[in-house]
Amino acid sequence: MATFDKLQYGAVAIWLAWSQENIRLSSILNMSVMGGVLVAHALADFYRGNILSGNISKTILGLEHAVFAAPLVAVLAIAAFAMTHRRP
Repeated sequence: MATFDKLQYGAVAIWLAWSQENIRLSSILNMSVMGGVLVAHALADFYRGNILSGNISKTILGLEHAVFAAPLVAVLAIAAFAMTHRRP
């Protein structure tokens, strides 16, 4: 069974946004992936896990890379989704 990794999700999101001009679907894809990262971070103590970027503990403003990037990407995806809302 084939699985997608983060690079493939990114490539699909870029393809949807640029080639297909489907920013809304690209935004939904980004929100679902980054939402999963945020949920995993919120539940990390419950399952005794952690959010590491490539098994390397690097931080930005005291947060792990993934935890720092996830809300940023989610906010940008929500903004893109909202800006493409078509009003009649």
